Amino acid sequence: MSDLSPTREAARQLASLLPDPCTPGGEAWRFFHFQTNDFCTVERTVRLACGMRKDLHAPLFLSIDRFYELVSGADTRKKRVEEFDFHAAQASVPELLDGCQVFVWQTFSKMSPNQAQEPKYSALLFKFLQFCESERAECLQAAAEGRRPGTELLPLSRQVVFISYGPYFPLPELLRESLCTIQYGPLTPEDFGVLLPEYWQRNEERTRRTLGGGRLADAMLKKKEPPVFSPELLKWYADYMAGIPELNVRRLLTEMAYPGGNVDYTRRERLEPVIVDYKNKILRQHGRLEVLHSSGGEVRGLETVRRWLGAHKIRTPGLAPTGILLVGIPGTGKSATAKMAAKIMDLPLVRLDMSKILGGYVGDSEKGMREMLDDLRFAAPCVLWIDEVEKAMGGADARSDGSGVMQRLFGMLLTFMQENDRSVFSVTTANDISRLPPEFFRNGRFDQAFCLMMPEYGGCCEIMQEKLTQRMRGSGWLGPEETADADTARRLFHACIGTKEHPRFLTGADIEAHVKELFSSYHRERADRPPEQELVQRMREAAKTVRVQAPADSPAAMREIAARYLDMMQRGLLMAGSADTPFVRENLELDRVRYYRYREGDRALPNCLRPPENYQERLASASEAEWYDARFFQCLVEAMNEQIILDRDRTPEETRQAYWKLKSARLR
Repeated sequence: MSDLSPTREAARQLASLLPDPCTPGGEAWRFFHFQTNDFCTVERTVRLACGMRKDLHAPLFLSIDRFYELVSGADTRKKRVEEFDFHAAQASVPELLDGCQVFVWQTFSKMSPNQAQEPKYSALLFKFLQFCESERAECLQAAAEGRRPGTELLPLSRQVVFISYGPYFPLPELLRESLCTIQYGPLTPEDFGVLLPEYWQRNEERTRRTLGGGRLADAMLKKKEPPVFSPELLKWYADYMAGIPELNVRRLLTEMAYPGGNVDYTRRERLEPVIVDYKNKILRQHGRLEVLHSSGGEVRGLETVRRWLGAHKIRTPGLAPTGILLVGIPGTGKSATAKMAAKIMDLPLVRLDMSKILGGYVGDSEKGMREMLDDLRFAAPCVLWIDEVEKAMGGADARSDGSGVMQRLFGMLLTFMQENDRSVFSVTTANDISRLPPEFFRNGRFDQAFCLMMPEYGGCCEIMQEKLTQRMRGSGWLGPEETADADTARRLFHACIGTKEHPRFLTGADIEAHVKELFSSYHRERADRPPEQELVQRMREAAKTVRVQAPADSPAAMREIAARYLDMMQRGLLMAGSADTPFVRENLELDRVRYYRYREGDRALPNCLRPPENYQERLASASEAEWYDARFFQCLVEAMNEQIILDRDRTPEETRQAYWKLKSARLR
C-alpha cells in the first residue's frame, strides 16, 4: 500500500517533533494526538516518521493497558494510592534496553454525559509527565557539572511517547498543554493519480481470477491498457472526496467495482451516486443534514436565474460563488430552483433542517450548529438548500427570543456562508424578507438576490406545457420523447384565468393544481387522448373548483402580494422572470417610495406608484394573448397605491395618522 500525501505530511510533522535521544535535556512533546479514527493510519505514520529519522530505531507499539501493568505492579487494583515505577518498564521490555522508541497508544471516543470527563489513565499520564520533568532536570544538572547521568541507559522520557487517536481528546488542562495534534489533510489530485491506476489493476486481476479455461486465455490475449486519467478527472475526485479519510476512500474505490466486478473509474456519472450515498449514510447517522440526488429539471419562467447559474458554475473551489437568495410568494418555484441549481452545477443537493439542530439545554443549539457546519464541510462540494429561512431564523432579531440563541445561530450561519473555504453554494429561499434582520442582505452574504414574482404570460404557458407533458406521458397519451403541443397548453391556460373583468392570476403551483384536477376526471376513463376541445371544456369546469393564489377580486391577496413585491424592489432584488418581463423596477417610481419624507404642513400626498402611460391603452385594445400581464400589473399598482408607505423616522402608527391627516385636509 503506497503512502499518500496526507500520511507523508503527518509523518514529516511527527518526525520533526519526536524526542532526540542525543540531547536528553532538551524540550520535547510527551503526548501526540492523531486526528484519525484508523489505527492502521496511525501505525503507518509513526513507522514512516521513524524511518525519516536516522537516530531512531523501528518503533514498538504498546497499549496503555499493557504499559499500565508494567509500571504499576501486578496487584494494582487493591492499592488505594496509585504508584508507578517507570524504570520497571525498562527492565520488562527488552526493546527499551536496545534503545527502541516505544509508542503507548490509546483511543478516545465520544463520551456520554454521565461518563467522567477525564480519561481512565489520567493519573498515569500526570505521573509520567512529572517523571519526565524530573529526569530532564537531572540530565541538565549532570551536564552543568560535567558528569554523566546516574544510569547508563537512555533516559526513559526520550524513549516512551504517548499517542492517541480518535475524534476527541478530553485531556485535563495541564496535560493538554503537553499535547501536540497531528492532522491529516485531504487527498490531492496527485494522490488519486496513484490510487486510481492501483485499484484499476486490482480490479483487472480480480476479474482474471474469476475466469477459467478458454475465457481466461481470451482475457489474457485481450489484456487492457490502463485508462488515461485526465487532470480534470483527478481534480473531480479530490473535490468530491475531500473530507473523507484515506481508508474510507480506499473502501469506496473497492465498492465501486461491485456488484458487477467491473468498473470504469473514468465514468463520473456512475461513480458520483456511490460517493453521494456514502456521504448520505454518514450524515444520516448524525441526523442534521440530508443529501439529495440532483434530479431537478429546468424551472420554466425563470430564465434569468438559469442563465445566472450557468454563468457562475463552480469551476475553481477556492473561487466558488457564495450563493443566491430567492424571495417570493409561495408557489413561484423557489424550492424547484434549488434543485435546478444542483443539476446545473452538477453537485449533490444538501437540505438543512433547523429543527434538528435546536436543543433543549443551554449550549446544545450552538453545539448542534457547529457540528452541522462540520458536516457541511464534509459534504462539500455541494449545494446547500436553506428553505424558508425567515421561519428557521424567526428569532434572529433578538426581540422574540430573550436568550439570544437564534441570534447566535444566525450569526454562525452567516459567518460560514461568507468565510467558508470549501465549495458550498447556498440557495436560500424566503417568503417574507421583512422578518429577516438587515445584515442578512449585506454584500458578501449572497452573490445575487432574486425576486420571484408571479410568472408572466409566456412563463405560465411554458409551465402549463411542462405539466401537461408529465401527465400525458403518465397516462400513455404521449411517448417518452414527445411533448405536449404549445397551442394546446396556451388554450388550456386561457381556460383557467377568467376574463379581463374578473381575472385569476396563477402561480406555478396553481397551474400544477389545475392540471392535476383536470386529469383526475380522466382517471381510468380512457386510454386514448381526448380531443383538444374536450380538454379545454373540462379545464374550464375544473378551474371553478381550484383556488388560486391571486384572484383579482380578492383585495387582501393582492395587497399582500403588492406589499412583498414593493419590499423586494426597494431592497434592490433582481427580477427572476424572462428577459422582457414587465414586472421590473424601471416601471415603478420607487425613488418616491424610498425617499419620501412627511413634512408637517406639506399638503402633497405621496403619489408613489403609477403604471406606465401606455398600459391603459394596451389593456383596452389587448387581445386574449396580451391582456394577462397588463391586467395583473394594473391590479398590482392599484394595490401598491393603497399601501401605507412607512417613514423611516416614524413608527407605523405615526406614519398612518400623518397620512390620513394629509388626505383629509386635501379632501376638504
